[in-house]
Amino acid sequence: MKFTAFKEFRGFVNSNIDDVVAYLRADLKKILVELQLGLNKLSFGDNFESFSTTVTIASGAEATIRNELRNDRGNPVIPTQRIIVRGKDGAEDIVDGDTDWDANHVYLKNVGSSEATVTVVFIK
Repeated sequence: MKFTAFKEFRGFVNSNIDDVVAYLRADLKKILVELQLGLNKLSFGDNFESFSTTVTIASGAEATIRNELRNDRGNPVIPTQRIIVRGKDGAEDIVDGDTDWDANHVYLKNVGSSEATVTVVFIK
């Protein structure tokens, strides 16, 4: 998205209120409209530091999933939440695993009676 550069008033020390009002009415309004249009186009993934994966888990099994979340320095960050965004039969039977999540892996368990395939988003 390309944003218009903001008008600077540093050189306008002696400007009058009409200059400021004109700026607010025209330039700033255009910038805010463009910003609103851009923000409305953001996806779920654009709003959160997250990663998603699709995994198939056998009945009664615990799946080990590599943690892909990193901080600004590239160090692993343990996710705080997960959301199942897509699943076939048995998706409601997927819970956090018995193993604690750590910097390298997260764990999900299928407590249902049949295999389940889910797409999960892990969020920082």
